[in-house]
Amino acid sequence: SPDSETSSDENKLREEILGIGGTDVTNFASQYSACSYGQLTFSPNTLYGNQGILTTIITNNVEGVANSVIRNAMTSQAQIDLGISQLRDTADHVLLCIPPGTDGSWIGYAFINSWLSVYNDRWCEYPSILMHEIGHNLNLAHSGEGNNEYDDQSGMMGYSYSSDEGPVMCFNGPKSYQLGWFPNYQTDVADSAPFYWKGALIGTANRDQAATCNPGDYCDTIVFRLIPENGNEYYVAFNRKDGINSGVREGANQVMITNRSRGTSFGPSLIFQKMNANSVYTIQNFGSEGDLTVTVDDIVLNQGSRSYAEVTIQFGEIDTPSPTAATPSPTA
Repeated sequence: SPDSETSSDENKLREEILGIGGTDVTNFASQYSACSYGQLTFSPNTLYGNQGILTTIITNNVEGVANSVIRNAMTSQAQIDLGISQLRDTADHVLLCIPPGTDGSWIGYAFINSWLSVYNDRWCEYPSILMHEIGHNLNLAHSGEGNNEYDDQSGMMGYSYSSDEGPVMCFNGPKSYQLGWFPNYQTDVADSAPFYWKGALIGTANRDQAATCNPGDYCDTIVFRLIPENGNEYYVAFNRKDGINSGVREGANQVMITNRSRGTSFGPSLIFQKMNANSVYTIQNFGSEGDLTVTVDDIVLNQGSRSYAEVTIQFGEIDTPSPTAATPSPTA
């Protein structure tokens, strides 16, 4: 614009957003790929711009102007530059990096379940806000604690951080479940029948170290979704601080109890409890069978390999089989 320009050039943005060029270790694209185990990847549409980045020059002044005015001016100019009618047709996700000086102290925002996200100048370089805002595009709501809708710092849908190399972390239990990346490691518990499980709750960082599961075993699980007869749902997950989640800011190596509205569409979540070994959390009146209890018996940490929380989840009365004694071999 006549009075402002972004602090980052195309090469810097390409490195920080897409991991192309430069020496960046952690960026938006690399962390989404890591957290999803390669199920969600981002790459440039080379048909438009310069390896996914396009610089537009607008005639509007920026200083003191509402960011929505600059957003619309950039969108219109980009469409002219590219010879297209709709910017949304160029990619699954479009990120606008607005020059500094617009009105207010905003840092970024995105449209829910949509294609567009917008960032205030240097915030286009930081992976946490990029993951957060694209999370909104993916229909994720905020993650909070107490009265603060952003205060869950165990995942990327809470606060954002002005760091171009982190924090290296992924998403909390409700968001991991909603994203659908771990279908073989998640379990629903409804109020309709008694339930008993005693086994290893593993973190997303240790998915590939999950123990082999045989018929009849209580298999390694990443997230439990607890659906009571009435009210909000609860999620139980082990927040392992390691690997792809090594920079997590809250609840490291604890079992997290998180609450959200019913269903798996857009809905904010709140941390209800952070559990250590030898602790119990009770959801009262879970269903007609009474209360549901989550017991953390132990937490076993092994750096770089399978770590887990030994957890028991029980709702109602259910028979639990006793170990069967081995049949002795015949003697001569």
